Amino acid sequence: MLTCIANCFPEHWVYGQYEHTILASIQQQIQLHFADQNNVLLNLTWTGPQTQHQIDAVLDHNPRIDNLFLLSTVDAVPHVATTYESQFQQHGVQNIYRLGNSQGPHYFNFFAIVCADHHERYSTEDLVLRDVKYPYISYNRKPYVHRLDLVKELVRRDLVHKGIVTLGRPFPGNNAPEDQLYFSIGERDQDYVKYGHWYEPGTAATPHEIPHDLFSLHNWHCWQHHFLHVVGSTTIWNEDDLFVNQINFKPLIGMRPFIINGQTKQYQWLRDQGFRTFEHLWPDQELTCNGGIGDGKLTRAIANVVQSVCDSTPDQLLSLYNSILPDLEHNRQRFWAWCHEQQQRVNHVFDH
Repeated sequence: MLTCIANCFPEHWVYGQYEHTILASIQQQIQLHFADQNNVLLNLTWTGPQTQHQIDAVLDHNPRIDNLFLLSTVDAVPHVATTYESQFQQHGVQNIYRLGNSQGPHYFNFFAIVCADHHERYSTEDLVLRDVKYPYISYNRKPYVHRLDLVKELVRRDLVHKGIVTLGRPFPGNNAPEDQLYFSIGERDQDYVKYGHWYEPGTAATPHEIPHDLFSLHNWHCWQHHFLHVVGSTTIWNEDDLFVNQINFKPLIGMRPFIINGQTKQYQWLRDQGFRTFEHLWPDQELTCNGGIGDGKLTRAIANVVQSVCDSTPDQLLSLYNSILPDLEHNRQRFWAWCHEQQQRVNHVFDH
């Protein structure tokens, strides 16, 4: 027996299509591998009061539950997942499996699977940097606190206009004067519909006023002519489950050195997946510190690297780029192979 608790993205969204397909596949695999047991599959997308009501109902009607499966695909594992887990443990559930965005034997990357089918493909010849016009890019759509902190620091150091920076408008209801920052490079939502901007036109659906670009390297002129990519990850805390999405993939696909404004444990994880990372290019900066939000350590380290890059000449940056070009080419090739591996993992999630 299998009970599924799920609140998914709409199927007319690209991610929603894949979420529904993967959810169905996971259900089939549970029924195959855990036959004759009482199983509960809890999808962790868009959890809320309705999720708690559904959990309560399941626990009330099932005196015995053998296995709980926590599935995270399109969203990071929410903090409330530990509460759900405790409820099932108190109910007597002994076996709990975390699938998808949880490091462990049942990990798979949802975003790689979708990108393999939908991301724009580029030639190596077009991607190689030959003319440095912008020392760095820092793309930020939703103004999460760690992204906002970095942009504030770049503003303070007068570095914003030396590279390419975007930052979406504040979340609705945030009226803090110090948070009213907005940087755009003039991109229009309609130009990115084919790259994943699935929302209805207008600011009601996308109040941040930055296109939802899942499947391209964004502005092609900017990409071709920039050196360093500052990855504005979705999550910041190393204590949380690992969350690597399409934002992290862009410098791998686009052959650029990168540093991460987010979970710094991602560097080691990327190396474990067979990718090359570049924090060693700035050994005097604590780019792998677990700064979190508030102490400013990681923000300052990233800003120091941006400062160093901006203080370099285009020739110096191009020379450095050429010295790491073999690693950048490796990342691009490794990425597409790794995407295929993730598809294999999701189709055989209990075989690992």
